Amino acid sequence: MKTIHNIPTQLKSSFLTLLSILFFLSISSSVFSKGYQPNSFIISGGATVCQFVPVTLSASVGSIKCSNPGGGTTNSTGTIQWFSNVLNSNVGGTAVGGAQPYTTNVETPTTYTYDPDVLTVGTLYYYYVVTWDDNGAGGSCGAGTGTSATQTVVVTPGATQANAGGDQSPGDCSTSTTLAGNTITSGSGVWTVSPAGPTITSPTSPTSGVTGMTAGSEYTFTWTATNGGCS
Repeated sequence: MKTIHNIPTQLKSSFLTLLSILFFLSISSSVFSKGYQPNSFIISGGATVCQFVPVTLSASVGSIKCSNPGGGTTNSTGTIQWFSNVLNSNVGGTAVGGAQPYTTNVETPTTYTYDPDVLTVGTLYYYYVVTWDDNGAGGSCGAGTGTSATQTVVVTPGATQANAGGDQSPGDCSTSTTLAGNTITSGSGVWTVSPAGPTITSPTSPTSGVTGMTAGSEYTFTWTATNGGCS
């Protein structure tokens, strides 16, 4: 017995077109895969700090998907390097610290940190540079570099260490004395007394006079140095 399938020409054409589309999509999903590469370079954490007080800068590197005609998932890898500059510029700086390895494989930002020098008084501007390769992927997942804006770190000098001098015993009947604090060369000093009662005649002088003490009583005089909020 002979069976004849008479399929209309238009239906054959539509069927072949559908097969072609499905074949192309299959090839595309395996060959034109997605990777990730950096696309934003945010920096934060700049501050004015007292000498020796730690501060931390933060780098937030964002990423986007890119095409990878080689197939598979290929993510950008490379390094992130911090720089300091005496000028407010993100070029021409000096590399600080070692380069950190960089890898991205998601669309959420990757965070890195750096603790700048706070031993040296002055103003420096910091930025970072991310350098990455394409791992042989090609397509839009190419190699490249990205540079952040700058953040300013101002280190102000700390105050001279205050020294109130030695204990005094002016005598049981004495109601006055002269204090013997050290000279404050960085910042300023001020005297306080506990318990209250005596009068410090020149509170910001290291050798201020004191009057109004009660004979036979004990008082504690504290000499404190500060410099613009730094102590």
